Amino acid sequence: SKFIRAELHRYYDAPLDLTHVIPTAADPPPIPPTPAEIAHVKRRFGLPERFLISPNGFHLHKNYPALTSALRILRRDGRPVGVIASGMATELYNGPDLIGLGYISARELQAVYELSSGLV
Repeated sequence: SKFIRAELHRYYDAPLDLTHVIPTAADPPPIPPTPAEIAHVKRRFGLPERFLISPNGFHLHKNYPALTSALRILRRDGRPVGVIASGMATELYNGPDLIGLGYISARELQAVYELSSGLV
């Protein structure tokens, strides 16, 4: 990301010509999803009323083991938090508090963002 590139230069004084940003996610659609599209996505994936979204895919550096541990602690303490994950291999998670959708379209992802209460 542009942010990480700037951090690399700030902390390590790396030459600008040695780093390049390669976008890893699709740009969101320019037109927001309609209420009907949002309702369809909510029904299609059976999304709960309140949840957080983790649109990161299952990558080692995203630290899903730490997230699942934190969610277990919150549930144990009577404060369960639902997290909907999307991206590579997230379909392997099926609850109760971390539910993976796998790959979804950019349009569906934007609708999930609209429905979510926050971002992990």
